[in-house]
Amino acid sequence: MSRTRVMLRTTRRISANAVHALFARMQWHDWFTREDVRWYLDHALYVASAWDGRRCVGVAVLDGDGRINTRLDTIVVDEAYQGRGVGTALVRKIMARVERLQPYYMQLDVYQRRTEHWYAQFGFVRNKGTWLLEHKPTADRMRRAVRVARKAAARDHP
Repeated sequence: MSRTRVMLRTTRRISANAVHALFARMQWHDWFTREDVRWYLDHALYVASAWDGRRCVGVAVLDGDGRINTRLDTIVVDEAYQGRGVGTALVRKIMARVERLQPYYMQLDVYQRRTEHWYAQFGFVRNKGTWLLEHKPTADRMRRAVRVARKAAARDHP
């Protein structure tokens, strides 16, 4: 693990290749193509990223309309950089942007109790009045795409 200083950036004009590589290292949306990542970054409301030299070691993506609803859609930090405050710094950048935007509603999804507790430091609480529902046709399409991409990756990298 590098001990160089991690630098934060807040621009969508970042290397889709570098973000794609981060996703692949973390097996997080590793089925996204580079073109998917480029489109995702280009259409985000706000992007904060962390860099060790030319290597992207973390990214946080805010989406939504910026006025009515915003959503912390992505937060991923390279495993080698976890526990060093990179994720906290990225979420602080996102939350500073949200504070400037002043949307009516801000949300994120969590799937583990420990992450729910971690997000509490930024003011997030469980919304007990809602349940997460997914749209089955699009969820099935995504799952098929993931299976195909992972089979192709296994075939290419035995």
